[in-house]
Amino acid sequence: MAPDEVHYVPVGVMPWPVRNDDVWLVTGVLVKDCLDLTNDLIPSFAMKGYQLRSFPHLLGQLTAKELRYNFPGQKLGIGDLNEIEFRKTMAIALGLEMNPAAGYFIRKHPAEEGFLVMEIQASTHQKFLLAASKYLRQIPEIVEDTGIRFSKVKRDDVHLDMLHDSAAEVHPYGVDPELAKLASDVEAKIAELVMQDFPVEVIETWLQKAVKLSRLKVTSDYRILLPDYDKEIKLRQLPKALFLWFLKHPEGSSLKRLQEHRDEILDLYRKLTISDDQAQVEASIDALVDPLANSFSEKCAAIKLAFLKEIPERVAKNYYIQGPQGGVKSICLDRALVDWEE
Repeated sequence: MAPDEVHYVPVGVMPWPVRNDDVWLVTGVLVKDCLDLTNDLIPSFAMKGYQLRSFPHLLGQLTAKELRYNFPGQKLGIGDLNEIEFRKTMAIALGLEMNPAAGYFIRKHPAEEGFLVMEIQASTHQKFLLAASKYLRQIPEIVEDTGIRFSKVKRDDVHLDMLHDSAAEVHPYGVDPELAKLASDVEAKIAELVMQDFPVEVIETWLQKAVKLSRLKVTSDYRILLPDYDKEIKLRQLPKALFLWFLKHPEGSSLKRLQEHRDEILDLYRKLTISDDQAQVEASIDALVDPLANSFSEKCAAIKLAFLKEIPERVAKNYYIQGPQGGVKSICLDRALVDWEE
């Protein structure tokens, strides 16, 4: 047990199941870029057998099917998930007084009921990573099958019992039998070509050509459509305002400089929101462009999720906001494919 970990026995319901091989990263409101911290640390935790998770990371991956699976009988939609409420619920469940300037690693106690919580306070991203590396060296390795992405859980007032659901048979290709057979045939043909020294580069070119990007249409009432896929991308007003700004600006922006475009994003948000509380509207935009807040990462994750719900990652990455940590974020879609309806 790492010496700085504190043992908590939940007094309430955790907002998401924590498996034996999970470590959850929950950050206070003053710790920026929780998503970036998670992505930077995932490989290191995986080497010791742990799955590092955080709310923004989860939001970027979660499907409606997984939401229903983990919360059976509860009418929850993706839009019902909110990082602030998630953090608050986690703190209440553990009886934890959360420091807004700290991050917390939470894992199940290996032998007793409850959870082990490690608090890290660090003034910079790099210092947080160094402290996290020290924490990781102190905790034991997990040696077990971690192939199940999320486990179904039974909830009660004080703890979570992990249940294994083996009833559902999952095909290795994740598709129906006919498509699976076709995929298997294609795989065999590609293997045959490679064995005959056929250029792999040509096969990769075929794959690239097979991915036809849809036009993206923004209607006069600001609906976001992918007409060639017959899909609509549904976003709440604030992430939609952010998405539309980046769509209008192919050059993109770093988070540090997003404040320079506050008024333009605010103008877009005012066209979308139904709120009459102008002070709250402006406060939402101020939080969005604040480089020290988490709002920007949350909204980017929500935009990514909205596209992943409708189209595969290989295609979706052309439409959502992305870019290097601390660098310029942008949407790489060719603007010749974008149609703004008057």
